[in-house]
Amino acid sequence: MSDHNDILDITDDSDLKCVEIDALVVMRIMKHCNNNLPAVSTGILLGLDVETDLQVTNCFETPNAKDGEADDEYQVDMMRHLRDVNVDSNAVGWYQSAYLGNYLEPKLVESMFLYQESMKKSVVVIFDPMQDSIGKAPLKAFRLRGSFLKSLAIARETNDPSQLRNMPSDEVFQEIPIAIHNSLLVESFVMDWANNNPACKFDQFEHLDMENESFLEKNMHFLLECLDELGQEQQKLQFYERQAARMKVRKARGEDIGDAERFNTMQMPTQLETLLISNQIQTFCKQINNYTADSFGKLFLTSGFQKAN
Repeated sequence: MSDHNDILDITDDSDLKCVEIDALVVMRIMKHCNNNLPAVSTGILLGLDVETDLQVTNCFETPNAKDGEADDEYQVDMMRHLRDVNVDSNAVGWYQSAYLGNYLEPKLVESMFLYQESMKKSVVVIFDPMQDSIGKAPLKAFRLRGSFLKSLAIARETNDPSQLRNMPSDEVFQEIPIAIHNSLLVESFVMDWANNNPACKFDQFEHLDMENESFLEKNMHFLLECLDELGQEQQKLQFYERQAARMKVRKARGEDIGDAERFNTMQMPTQLETLLISNQIQTFCKQINNYTADSFGKLFLTSGFQKAN
């Protein structure tokens, strides 16, 4: 088992300031994820870290294989073939699709932990097609914060879940700004196309669409489910604490504690689930807040226009 002191080398949260993604990579991610809805799509990001930036220049999708070893072999073969044809083959993270920001799972933390152990500037890029459908930024880049990495490493080494007990939920992930990179020729083409396309200048009424309540309803539905799950996790922890306090009192009184051996085998509920659920609740609240802010603006605009007429 690795010493948790080794994690100190990857606890600097300021060493990565921006994730620069080529426009072609963005289109490939969007195409892959949209074509496989509602299934979760994943892929490998390839590129290079330059000072405080992570440049993502290529990617390839990974099959949804049932056998994890077969999936690993596919990734190794793909990277070897790309290297043979002189294409960027350095893995800098991975991407995956999500539905309404519902991606915070222990599996994501486990994968990110392993990535950052081998490459501290690696990230995961999340693509949310529902955000894209309402005009919001569909791509977000995340990595684990250094303080959480250290606490998680200590919790695993000591087998003590309480190391994460006082960890704030917003200290789990660090969001990294994303910049889309285009060559000068591509930017010139887009500018020329936009200037010569009348629809880009005048046909903008779809931005005033008020019929998108399904996005808000689904967010509220998932938010309520997360609140129920958080309550269940808290009940598990309270039950464990009551049992521990009861055993201590009986032991202090000198009473028979025949169940002590059984109690010692009980494991304290993991705090990782609570942290991720709390973080997921924050994500849903932010999405609801951003959506309603835009909706109220549209409502005031249209109501003012109706009064003027």
